[in-house]
Amino acid sequence: MKNLLLEYMKIIGYTVTGLVFAYVSFYLILNLYHSMELSRKISINLDEDSTYSNVINKIDKVTENISNFNSGDYHGNIPVGDLLTLKGKLEICTRQFKNDTFIQLKDKSELGIKDIYSFATSFQGFVLNGCLIQQFYDLSVEKEDGSLPIESIRNFAPFLKTDIELMIASSENTISNINYNNIYYFTTDHTNDTLFNKSAHNFYKTLTYYDKAADMALELSNWFQNEVSR
Repeated sequence: MKNLLLEYMKIIGYTVTGLVFAYVSFYLILNLYHSMELSRKISINLDEDSTYSNVINKIDKVTENISNFNSGDYHGNIPVGDLLTLKGKLEICTRQFKNDTFIQLKDKSELGIKDIYSFATSFQGFVLNGCLIQQFYDLSVEKEDGSLPIESIRNFAPFLKTDIELMIASSENTISNINYNNIYYFTTDHTNDTLFNKSAHNFYKTLTYYDKAADMALELSNWFQNEVSR
């Protein structure tokens, strides 16, 4: 009876071991397949899409607009301190736009899903957070007395606030879409092509976010340049 019980326990042990091995093997194969899927690249050609060069040109124009300001030569009505504050914010933004991930795009002809995700998160970290939120958003928010940090930009401050809030929501949605596209396993060729088409769409959508953010920086710098050149 004792030997029979021992044999029975061995059979259960072998069965459990086999099931565990099968389970682990399945997920190893699944992860290997998924890794192969993620290694697939999509082709990009920034020479055929003017958005990338537009962003570069706009940010270069921002730098040009603020580069020649000398506070000692200014005799306008806006407090010099306000102008120096805005100039400092715009200088920070130009550096945030020209982050390594963005600049290195010009040398790439292919991108993987990981590259597209990195591009989207770099936009969030550098441009959305480092520029729009940390540098510009507070300019559009009224103080307790109803005044703005730089009162002279009141005419377009509400639009600045709305555009930044919309950009936050849109960027979060894009990153969620990229993550969602990353969870499929054992896709058909049709589904796989659809997912990579969506990934390409998310890349160009993020590039559009860069362009819209550059428009905000350019608008502020144009106002700055017009004011200090009076």
